[in-house]
Amino acid sequence: MDWQEFRRLYPVTLKLAYLNNASMGPLPLPVRAALDSHLNRWQKEDLGGSIGIDFSERLRCKIARFISASPEEIAFTSGVTGGLFRAASLVRPAAGENIVLPANEFPSAVYPWRRYEREGAQVRFAGPPRGPVTENHLMEACDEATRAICASLVSFADGTRLDLETLSAFCRSRGIALVIDAMQAAGALKVDVSKAPVDFLAFAAVKWIPAPVGAGALYVRHGWEERAEGRWLGWRSVRRNELRELLRYDLQPCPGARRLDGGSPAFLSHVGMEAALDLFETVGTARIEQRILGLARLVAQLLLEEGFERVWPQTDQRRSGIVVGELRNPFAAGEAAGAMGHVVEGMAEDGVIVAERNGRIRISAHAFNDESDLERLREAFHRLPLK
Repeated sequence: MDWQEFRRLYPVTLKLAYLNNASMGPLPLPVRAALDSHLNRWQKEDLGGSIGIDFSERLRCKIARFISASPEEIAFTSGVTGGLFRAASLVRPAAGENIVLPANEFPSAVYPWRRYEREGAQVRFAGPPRGPVTENHLMEACDEATRAICASLVSFADGTRLDLETLSAFCRSRGIALVIDAMQAAGALKVDVSKAPVDFLAFAAVKWIPAPVGAGALYVRHGWEERAEGRWLGWRSVRRNELRELLRYDLQPCPGARRLDGGSPAFLSHVGMEAALDLFETVGTARIEQRILGLARLVAQLLLEEGFERVWPQTDQRRSGIVVGELRNPFAAGEAAGAMGHVVEGMAEDGVIVAERNGRIRISAHAFNDESDLERLREAFHRLPLK
């Protein structure tokens, strides 16, 4: 499949220059077709036996393959927040221990740890508050009492990508748990837990993986699930003979991460996620990453040419699908956010969809985008008074 064929699978391109995939990815035709087929069958047929354990285990295998893990290391969640709460409950920092996070981290990675502050643990923020924060900042903030590092593989705020192999080696050498939020990486970059071992890695559909909200996954390195001690157990996470033992409450937990599944998943979202993963596997995740990084370089150059004083990420080592531009050093974040918000609104009126984050413009092109979208972006800049 060439890129023009891939682009034609995204009807949004007929109307918009959609460059906001880090917020919500538009549905491609194969995903919509899978959802429609499921809804039509749900309306007319008995789905009780066809959308159960077998379907879930098939998707679990595809998710595992997507990040080079084993199916036994994958738990279903409703999203990244649920995944990180599970991870935090297994890490369980004790009084006197600390958890290190980037100073500009997304809230989903922060709140799961806050409860442990009441028990005497410390949440420690590393790096400059407005970023970029690298693995060096995180490693420098650690000490003998550090229980875990929790960080996004790709920053939502400035697109900076961590050197996961370096961070992984550091944590393993010191016995520090490594918890990764891959929401802004999975679907855009190749995520491979076999090359850069982590303890937990959470991601979900809706952004770079175009499917409805509700389909999330948590990678759990083998052994951590033993610390669950009954937490997160539900009717689908214990060993039973299909539906014949529903009145038995002494069943043992499933082996591996499946014991963290809890109850029934969002089946419709899972149908969409499976279709999205199938599409990406057909195209090739390595090809998709190369395409996205190539577009990100073009976007970064365009922003510099259009007068943005600062553009992140600044090197290929740090590059991701997210590119962020700042017109000036904002003394008042609220004032900068308001000004950039007006720019983003004006661009939307021209059919160019981007985002404002922290007073900066954030542009996130997926593999279905092309140079014509970037040309519309440039034209929209020319029609707006940027200062």
